Amino acid sequence: LGLRVARRALASAAAPGGPPQSPNPLRYGGPILPALPIGVVSGAVGSAVGIGGALVAVPTTMHAYHLRQLQANSTALLLNVATCASGALVFASAGHVDPIAGCLVASGATATAGPGARLAHAMRERTQRLVFASALLALAPVIALKPVIAPANDDEAKEDEGPTHAGGGGGWNGSSALGIMPPAEKVAYYVGLGAAVGVASGALGIGAGTMMSVGLALAGGMPHKTMLGTSMVAQIGPGLAGAWAHARLGNLRVDLVPALAAGATIGSFITSEAAVDAPEEGLRAAFAAFVAGLGMHALWGALRMPKV
Repeated sequence: LGLRVARRALASAAAPGGPPQSPNPLRYGGPILPALPIGVVSGAVGSAVGIGGALVAVPTTMHAYHLRQLQANSTALLLNVATCASGALVFASAGHVDPIAGCLVASGATATAGPGARLAHAMRERTQRLVFASALLALAPVIALKPVIAPANDDEAKEDEGPTHAGGGGGWNGSSALGIMPPAEKVAYYVGLGAAVGVASGALGIGAGTMMSVGLALAGGMPHKTMLGTSMVAQIGPGLAGAWAHARLGNLRVDLVPALAAGATIGSFITSEAAVDAPEEGLRAAFAAFVAGLGMHALWGALRMPKV
């Protein structure tokens, strides 16, 4: 028996072509060069309008690597974490972050991101694509009309003067900048907002930044740049929780994460430095049109899939 096994091993080693190739070489560290520029563009665009980078990363990674919808959604969560961590560092260094509001929203979102991931795992591929396309089409007008839907106090002079009872850079009545907890109704609002965002983040990998920034603006008393910085801080926890849940379910493409995250960090840092002092209206409108186009393309592809 031992001689037979040895002969088989030698024959296998001597066979032309070597060991059999993996049916999917991308699964274990295949060519990942497209991931780096995808990460740079996703991080740059996402930071400029305060929505993270998943809206760009999901469709582009699906096209470049032929990922399933759930693989692209889950992998984009860690790209989004890198985007938001880099952008939040820049905004925080400029004083444009409300730490207490960010922690309250993040606590609610982190708690529900895991269940959202498990919900997505139970969906069929066609259903996932239809939901993803619908989310893109719903988010496009919200991105374009965000200043109209939820106008924020953009008086940066108030931020320079420090927190005031009227609502300076500290968020709700300036209390967060002083380390004072906001009123109970505001705490409940932030946690509830986070819970809704967490489900969307875990299930779709997208939408968290848009929902969070609009929700923070609707809360009132928060300047626009503080809203962007706080939204980035609050997306880090649920992104990690959702990615962990997806990894345990076998959905995460870990081999693509390093290049995607590195690119997103670079793109987000560069764009955030410019976004601190630059208007975003033109970029927001162009990006909204881009998202709408992606949504139409994704919807057409989903409708063409067989109903199985």
